[in-house]
Amino acid sequence: MVDALYTAPVKLVEPSPWWLKGGAIFIGIIGLGAAINAIFLFGAGIILDLTYESMVNNRDEVCDDAEGSIECEEYDIILDIMRAYSTSGMWNVGAALSALIFLFTFPTVMVMWGNDRDMGLKLAWSWFGIHAFSGFYFVKEYTKISYLHQLEEVPSWVATFEAAATYGGTIFCELLLAAVLMLITHQTKPPTTIELPSGFHQDTPPET
Repeated sequence: MVDALYTAPVKLVEPSPWWLKGGAIFIGIIGLGAAINAIFLFGAGIILDLTYESMVNNRDEVCDDAEGSIECEEYDIILDIMRAYSTSGMWNVGAALSALIFLFTFPTVMVMWGNDRDMGLKLAWSWFGIHAFSGFYFVKEYTKISYLHQLEEVPSWVATFEAAATYGGTIFCELLLAAVLMLITHQTKPPTTIELPSGFHQDTPPET
C-alpha cells in the first residue's frame, strides 16, 4: 500500500495560453456568423409574410373564372405552403436564438482571451449548449413543415432522406464544435507534480 505521494523533480511546462485564445477566436468567428444568421432569419420571415400576402391578393387574378382548374389548384398548394412557412414561429424564434448566441459570444471571448480557464470553459460549454439547441430547434421546425406539405408527386422516402440529411448535417456540425471544445479543455489542463512512488524502488519492501 502506498504510504506517501511525491512530487516530480522536474520543471513542469504550463499549457500554452494560445489554446484558450484560439478558442476565443474560433467562438468569435462563429458568433459573427450567428449575427448574420439572425439578420437573415428575421429578414426571411418578413419577406415570407409579404410574399404570402401578395399571393393571397393575387389569387383572384389567377383563379378568376378558373376555379377548380389545375393551375388554380397548384396555386392553392403553393399558397398553403407559403402560409405554413409565413405563420411559423421558427423565423422569429430562430432569429432570437441566433441573436442570443451572438450576445453570449462577447463574455465568452473576453474571458477566454484573458486566460481564465475555469470560467472561460464554463461559458464556452454554455455557449455550445445554446448553439446546439438553436440548430436542432430550427431543423425540427423546418423539416416538420416540409414533411407535412410535400407534394403528392414526391415519394415519401425523399422527404425522409431530406430530413435525415438535414439532421445529420446539424449533428456533424455540433459534434465538430464539441470536439474542438473538448480538445481545448484537455490541452489546457493544469500540470500536476504528483507521482506515485514505484514499488520496485523502495528501500523497505511493502508489508504483506
